[in-house]
Amino acid sequence: MKKAIVALLTVAVLLLLGCFEETVIMMDRTVSATDTHGFLYLADQGLFNADSVTVTDGTITSGTPGDTNAADGVHLVVNETGEFKVDFNMGRLGHPIGSINIVGRYDGSPAHNVKIYAYNYVTGGYVALTGATTDFVSSEEDRKYFFVIPFPHQNFFASGVASIRIEHLSNAVGTNNLYIDFFEVEELTMAFDTIGKWEDVNNMAIGAFNNVTTDENSFTIVDAGNYFVNVDYVVSGAINSVVHSHLFVDDVLIPSVGVRRWINSGGDIGSIGMSGIVPLQPKDQLELKFVSDINGNYITIQHLSWEVIKID
Repeated sequence: MKKAIVALLTVAVLLLLGCFEETVIMMDRTVSATDTHGFLYLADQGLFNADSVTVTDGTITSGTPGDTNAADGVHLVVNETGEFKVDFNMGRLGHPIGSINIVGRYDGSPAHNVKIYAYNYVTGGYVALTGATTDFVSSEEDRKYFFVIPFPHQNFFASGVASIRIEHLSNAVGTNNLYIDFFEVEELTMAFDTIGKWEDVNNMAIGAFNNVTTDENSFTIVDAGNYFVNVDYVVSGAINSVVHSHLFVDDVLIPSVGVRRWINSGGDIGSIGMSGIVPLQPKDQLELKFVSDINGNYITIQHLSWEVIKID
C-alpha cells in the first residue's frame, strides 16, 4: 500500500511538472532513469488557425489574417461598408472539424444581425451553426465565442478543406466594425466508424522510459510485477455522445482502468483521468483504446499523458 501511495504522489508531481523528468525525488522513494517506467504523450492535437481570410462586401481597415492566430489584443478589423462576409479558410486539415473558438466583437448597431456559418460540401452552401437571430451581439469589448459543427461532421470537410463564415445580415452602417483577435478550429482526430469497435490511440510521442519497450501507441513489459498505470487527457467531440476509454493488455480490456465520458451539447471540452495498479508479465502489451456509442462519431484528444511505473 505504501508503495502504491508513493507512486500516486510521484505521478502527481510528474503532472505538475508537465513532463517525466529523468529523476524525480518523492519522499522515501526516487523514480529515476534506472527504474522501470515509461511515458507516452500527445500535445496540442487538432488545433488550427485559418490559412486565409476572404472578405466580401466589407473592407479590412486594420490588421492581417495572421493577427487572428493569437489572442493578443491585435485585431483583424473589417469595416461595415456593406453586408460583409468574412470567410476563414482552412486547407491543411486531416479530419473534419468539430468546434470553433473565437475571441473578438461586433462593435456596431445593437439591432444588427451577425451570424456564423460553416460550408456544407454535400449540399453546396453555408449552413448556420445556431438558430439564434444573431450570434455576435453588439459589444465594445472582446468576448469569447464557442460554436460546434453539426453532425455529421464530414459534410463540412472535403480533401483537407473547411470554411467558416461570419456574415452581416443588416443594412450597412459605415461606422460599424467587426474585430477578430483570435480564430481557431478544433479538428476531430479520432473517428468511430462502427458502434462497439475499439480504436487505438496512435502517433503519441515517446518520453522517458527504461526497462520497457515502447512505440507510438503501446508499452511492452520486460519484467513481471505490479505496475501503476495513469492516464490523463483533455477531450472534446461530437455533441450528445458517449465515449469510453480503457486500458487493454494483450487486446483484453482491463475493467479497473477505464472511464466513461458524456459529451454534452456544448462539445464538452474537459479533462479526464484514469489510473490503477495492474499485475503484468513479460511481453504483455499495453494499449489505450476508445469506443463511441454513435456511428461516424469523432473526438479530439487535445492533450494526453500516459505513465507506466513498476512499483514492486
